[in-house]
Amino acid sequence: MRTEDQVIRQFDMRLIRAVMPQGAPVIIVYQDPVDYPGLVVARLYNGKNGTHLVALADTVEEIREAKPEQMQIVKRIKHDPTQIVETWL
Repeated sequence: MRTEDQVIRQFDMRLIRAVMPQGAPVIIVYQDPVDYPGLVVARLYNGKNGTHLVALADTVEEIREAKPEQMQIVKRIKHDPTQIVETWL
């Protein structure tokens, strides 16, 4: 597990804006990534760079509880890496 990450229960827009005051936030959801094997991880991205904010869960259904209600779920496309489950915009 990456120790520099800040694990949170839920993303909210105030917290997101504290980390990235400008730009459109993107949260990418991964299943079984190398840095958190066996878990589902939602990580906030600032452009192409991942931030230190992550939410962890055992299932995709559980991780969706961390999604801000203002954000929409976009399913993965076939060209995405296989560990990507969905993206929240």
